[in-house]
Amino acid sequence: MFASGPLRLTLMILVPPLLASCANTVATQPGAPVSVVPPPVNAAPVAPAPRAQPRAQTAIAPSIPAIPQAPPAPPRDEAGVRAAFGEPRLVRKEAQSEMWRYDGVNCALFVFLYRENETILVRHMETLPKAANEAADETCVAGIRARKAS
Repeated sequence: MFASGPLRLTLMILVPPLLASCANTVATQPGAPVSVVPPPVNAAPVAPAPRAQPRAQTAIAPSIPAIPQAPPAPPRDEAGVRAAFGEPRLVRKEAQSEMWRYDGVNCALFVFLYRENETILVRHMETLPKAANEAADETCVAGIRARKAS
């Protein structure tokens, strides 16, 4: 019994490619003899190529940007001010307070000290010129500190 109609058409389309994919033959001219060449019997075994030794990996340290050092803490008392900046260029004394001025290359540092019992403590430091949002320009303070060190 043969299939008819749509089933026959489906089989005619699907079966030949399926059969062709199952065939494991070498394409030759029709009617030509097919010859299969066996591998040589006395052939020396082929050694696998030597594996390349993996190179030792050296650890590359990630480049970490240098962390800027924080400026030194401002001095808290008379001795700390003298140790940090040296002797003031100008001293103005009043009853309970003193103002010391230090001159930098392009700026001036004013240190305001107040007496508490027997000690004189720093209450405020200011530079001129200065930025609008800070009382003391750190570059000016560092410059005056450096002048004292030299």
